[in-house]
Amino acid sequence: MALCSFNALLVEHDIELGAATGRLPETAIAMASYSVNPDAVDNARRLIEARQYVLDSTWGEVQPGADDENAYLDNHSWDDYAGWHLGLADGANDETKARYAFVYGDFRRSIA
Repeated sequence: MALCSFNALLVEHDIELGAATGRLPETAIAMASYSVNPDAVDNARRLIEARQYVLDSTWGEVQPGADDENAYLDNHSWDDYAGWHLGLADGANDETKARYAFVYGDFRRSIA
């Protein structure tokens, strides 16, 4: 059994057990937590003030994927990459994609 499936099975069991006992164990309610990335908020505000935004787009079609992120990182610093993410995953290592959450742009506009 794959680890993910095993973990999902354990969580499902804990939820069922919690329903029976009236309380959920910690393993069933663990969630990722995030902090606001103030530098990215400042960058977003600068873009808005400079009218560097798109009013009409389909986010699912323009949201950067893994290949876009990798191409961006090939030519930019981790600080630049972080500037496009409004959230920082608590506990994740800096300079990893896992650290940066809630991308707000398509990497095409200057945020300098």
